Amino acid sequence: MTGVGGTPVGVVPIGVTGQALPGGGSLAAILQAPAPAINAAGRVAFPAWVDEPFVDGIFVGDGTGPLVKIVRGRDATPSGNGVFSDFFGLLSNHPFNDRGEVAFVGVLDDTAGGTADNQGLFLGDGSTLVELVRRGESTPDGNGSFLNFGGLIDLDDAGRVIFRTTVTGASGGATDGLFIADRNGVEQILRRNDPAPGGGLFADVLESSLSAAGVVFRAYVNLDNGGSTNDELGAFFYNRTGLRSIAREGDTLAGFGTVTDVHLHAASETEGIEGTADGDGGQVALRFTSGGEFLTAVWSGATLLKDGFESGDTSAWSAR
Repeated sequence: MTGVGGTPVGVVPIGVTGQALPGGGSLAAILQAPAPAINAAGRVAFPAWVDEPFVDGIFVGDGTGPLVKIVRGRDATPSGNGVFSDFFGLLSNHPFNDRGEVAFVGVLDDTAGGTADNQGLFLGDGSTLVELVRRGESTPDGNGSFLNFGGLIDLDDAGRVIFRTTVTGASGGATDGLFIADRNGVEQILRRNDPAPGGGLFADVLESSLSAAGVVFRAYVNLDNGGSTNDELGAFFYNRTGLRSIAREGDTLAGFGTVTDVHLHAASETEGIEGTADGDGGQVALRFTSGGEFLTAVWSGATLLKDGFESGDTSAWSAR
């Protein structure tokens, strides 16, 4: 729908070139990628270039007042160890929550440790900025230290951030893993070569989503049979009661057939997740192939199954 002169009705400008920015300077350009993120209040978080000085930053607005600065280049870190030089993480599922918090990975300059501590995971709301975890810090189990943080993170309304990272100095081949960080610390979900429900060892984690019920993620499993480390693809669920398998390649599901591929609903071009794959009640929406057909199902095993999917009980599945 358009109004008089072809102006779209209901379109509210959030950020425009030349707009004054908090902290000085003006908006030089809104980055084409990643896309802006919006929360339930209709507020939008977006990355942009700042003119004079020419740095980048993350800003929030709703079109009804001045933009709010989350962070911008050359800002000091909360700990005072270094200044921000670049940001990523808005490629993520939900980097902006309904409390107005934005989660992002920051690349840093002028740190005490140089390349040993020049990256971190941060959470900001325009009033406060919190450092959740930093390159060089020890993992929760003490087996190595954090190295490179992946840009595909996910933030929930409690301020918890799920992230993947590589690990240096680890034994047992545990060179990367999946973790949750919040203001209280870091929780380890899994590490490479940890046992996977249903057999084998976890290899590459491809994507993950976080809700009040727990974490759903897609990962490869190494069957430790001398072949590829990425032998089987599966979807898995985690909460503090433990890990369980939702569906893996080779599983036979009553009414569906044998699973030959599995995705969290719905995978994006970058194999991230568009929208949450898991609901707050513990349901997980899946897309998989069986018999050459693309199928969709909802798994409710987080609340209905007591012994995990490996039991063969498919009562928690419903066709869509």
